[in-house]
Amino acid sequence: MRVFYGWWIVAACTLSALVGNALGLFGAGVYLHEVVTANGWTTSLVSGAVTLFYVVSALLLIPVGSGIKRYGPRPITALGGIALAGGVIEIGHARVPWEAYLAFLFIGIGWAGLSTTAVATILAPWFDKHQGRAVSIASLGASVGGIIGAPALLFRIARIGFAPTTIAAGVFAITVVLPLAALVLRNRPQDLGLFPDGLPLGRVATTVDAPDWTLPMVLSTPALRSVMATFGIGMMVQIGFLTHQVTLLTQSVDPLAVSITVSSTAVSALAGRLALARFCR
Repeated sequence: MRVFYGWWIVAACTLSALVGNALGLFGAGVYLHEVVTANGWTTSLVSGAVTLFYVVSALLLIPVGSGIKRYGPRPITALGGIALAGGVIEIGHARVPWEAYLAFLFIGIGWAGLSTTAVATILAPWFDKHQGRAVSIASLGASVGGIIGAPALLFRIARIGFAPTTIAAGVFAITVVLPLAALVLRNRPQDLGLFPDGLPLGRVATTVDAPDWTLPMVLSTPALRSVMATFGIGMMVQIGFLTHQVTLLTQSVDPLAVSITVSSTAVSALAGRLALARFCR
């Protein structure tokens, strides 16, 4: 039986989310610690750059979704991979504070282009009945990226140094994300003569009286605003913890214990996503 092409899109989104979170969300704490150590800067100085990273990525989420809808996933995903790679390489060579801020700016752009928002928008045209399950599966890449990202960075930094590690990480991002964008991602199933969920034409459900949503209408919906508020609180706590986790741990435990602890944080996120995927259709 031929596999519905939408599941190949899910696989591509899983890999792009893995790269984005390994080198973005979970890599930020490693970069913070290494830049402070290498240059003798204060943590508070570099923390401002990390804040810039998160603010930029948050502000770009709506434009990323709109861009994918208008131009398709290929240019947005490719731009995200290039920006992430450039920022990661630059952070390894930052010698003055403004260079660190510029690096985190590009990392924020890259993470937005490879974010869960981007993944959900890319998958939306491909699935109807199984959309929740597809997004949950693709989001597993984010947790896997957290499990392997920080430990891999710390392992390579200990052996070849910070700057060479960031070069290798940037090249890795480019070699994974760009082929996925060029060779796998597609705009919608209809372009391939397919329909959402892989259903034949006779079984495709039609939507009756579907509202023509606009951005102001969506933002005025109480259900969405409540989700945004709770999600924002959760992300504020998570990001604050992850950003300083490596720096705090290195003060009392060895590098191996740091890697294991950071990975265990991502493992708990993976367990949560697996549990959620079981209830998503």
